[in-house]
Amino acid sequence: MRNSAVKFLKEWKPFEDFHGTMMNAIVRHFRVRHVATRHNGNQLINTTKKAEEIMGLPYTSGSEVAALWANVNTHVYLDADKIYHYWYFAFDERGDQYAVLKDDEENELVLNISI
Repeated sequence: MRNSAVKFLKEWKPFEDFHGTMMNAIVRHFRVRHVATRHNGNQLINTTKKAEEIMGLPYTSGSEVAALWANVNTHVYLDADKIYHYWYFAFDERGDQYAVLKDDEENELVLNISI
């Protein structure tokens, strides 16, 4: 289900500025956390290169959201009973950066990862 409380941008213009800001936000978000990957165990994402290496993060824009999309093999344990998969990273209309995650039942969790 799509979270209607946050209105995401549908395109990043100029792309280079938005991309750099989002990559910095992603690195800041993960710098203090280890993420579990299905194939490579726990990883620390502390550079933009490492973020792209682990998560892929291709950019697409569409009718609902413009985002960097995470590799489905990357997930994080938020508590003992739930595993959330990073789904995509997007900007809202104010310019705040968000990580959108889903659990195995397709429930969405939206995290503001802005400074």
